[in-house]
Amino acid sequence: MVKCPVGHTLRLTKGKSGKICDCCEEDVEEGSAVHRCAPCDYDCCEACFKKTAVKEASKTSGGEGVKTDKFDKVSRAKTTASGSSSGPAMHTMSTPKSILKNSPLRVGAMPPVPFLPGMVAPRDPIGAGQNPFLMQDAASGSVGPDEALKVPEGVSDGVPAVLGPTQTPPAPDGVDEPFWKHMGGLLDSKLEPVHSTLVDLQTAVSVLQANAVHKQDFAVLQGTVETIRGGCEQEFVRTNEIADTVQSLSQCSVLHDNRIGKLEKQFSEMDVKNRGPDDSFKRLVFLGLPNCSFEDRCEGMMKFMDSNFPNIKTRDCSVYFRRDKVKNTYDETKTGFVEFASKAVRDRVFDMIDADPQKHQCKIKGKSVDIQKARSRSATDRNKALTAAADLLKDIVDNKGDVKPVWVGSRGVTVRGVYAYEQPSGHDLGRFVGDYEHLELP
Repeated sequence: MVKCPVGHTLRLTKGKSGKICDCCEEDVEEGSAVHRCAPCDYDCCEACFKKTAVKEASKTSGGEGVKTDKFDKVSRAKTTASGSSSGPAMHTMSTPKSILKNSPLRVGAMPPVPFLPGMVAPRDPIGAGQNPFLMQDAASGSVGPDEALKVPEGVSDGVPAVLGPTQTPPAPDGVDEPFWKHMGGLLDSKLEPVHSTLVDLQTAVSVLQANAVHKQDFAVLQGTVETIRGGCEQEFVRTNEIADTVQSLSQCSVLHDNRIGKLEKQFSEMDVKNRGPDDSFKRLVFLGLPNCSFEDRCEGMMKFMDSNFPNIKTRDCSVYFRRDKVKNTYDETKTGFVEFASKAVRDRVFDMIDADPQKHQCKIKGKSVDIQKARSRSATDRNKALTAAADLLKDIVDNKGDVKPVWVGSRGVTVRGVYAYEQPSGHDLGRFVGDYEHLELP
């Protein structure tokens, strides 16, 4: 079974552009069959894989042992003289291109190592010169670190015994075999930390590349965040402006509510609910009608108008009624009215009567009746309010005679000569003042 130098089984994959076979160092065609060890980044083309498989099979079948193809060929050492036939012979060795040809590492040229007759190889009692990449059993896989450092059998004077053909290449001609094995193992042991460092460096490069991608993504994300933050700040400004507008509207709403409350209060004080328009401006009233039927009263008022003002048309003629809240009935009063088309007609008729009262004297059933302009609804309400205020004050004072209503001038109600209820001009119904300001009209 063909494995990588570390002992991992190769997997059949498709070749990729830029890959090189670690056996023949030829470029791998894209899409071609390649046997690969991913952990070691080791690639073997199909041709080299078959050659290695044949050699492994021949070795397993019990042959003499096939020379491994893990190393490059080395040139033969040439013997040179120092310029004198009597001088010592000097052997030079061309360093192999790579002691571990199938390893992902590449080793540069070593300086020539002189070898003198009688030279003793250095001692290596702990087996440090053994190659941890090559000391492995083809059948069992990689060897543990304890076994790699174990001194093998056959060590003579501290020099490791010659390793098998699957572990080291044969020494070139003219090079001492133990020294060759020791130097190759020593060199490979020095390459192990370099290989480990390169693997760590490759891992660090991958991490840096990944971080560079993440850094670029982070920069893009940071730009997006800044854009969103700028938009949020603009929205915050708009939100604050809207909040100020809402607050201003709320304040205005409170002011309008107060105004509406005041208007509602004034409207309720006016008591115009279900009352319709005020037609009193177009009426003349007949005060002190005699005790007779409703029909006789209306007939007497119409005869007066027909005899004194035959060319002036009236729109209505009737008698005022007063409601009895207790009995829930309407009682006829002694006041009647005649309604004209407009206030101007009413005023014209009244001026004619007032200019000659004797000529325009009104009698109904033999009783004289006084004719006046009808009071407006507001004036009637004001008179009612004034009367109600006087009645309320008479109920709470000791002497009812101290309560005096004032109908002319400064209208109101006095208690012992001091105003307790004032009614200013206009449509105002008035209010209690002084010691009685806590009172309210019923």
